[in-house]
Amino acid sequence: MTLKFYLLITSRFIYPGLMSLFITTLYFPLGLGQFLASTLSTRTQILHLFSNFTWVSDDLTVEQAEIVSHWVTDSCSIFVNLSLYMLVTVSFPLLPYLWWTCCSTFRPFVLH
Repeated sequence: MTLKFYLLITSRFIYPGLMSLFITTLYFPLGLGQFLASTLSTRTQILHLFSNFTWVSDDLTVEQAEIVSHWVTDSCSIFVNLSLYMLVTVSFPLLPYLWWTCCSTFRPFVLH
């Protein structure tokens, strides 16, 4: 009996709990979250992304500089952070669905 099967039989809350812990750990502001503006709400992130100004300009207003400050880190440029944000936003919701799960939904393929 494999560990996955054993966990499925013993408790159906272990897998969702581990997935929630894994994803929230990655979004922690001192970890990967510093590149994703994780201190902002999702609504505020989208409003910032669609704000109408040039993000790499030298003459930013105070409001514009505040918006850019959420998306810039010391180790990466704004383009790396925005690319990482788009990649994580698309891929992270798929991870719990594609990995082993104990729900009865149809999955077109199974990763082994």
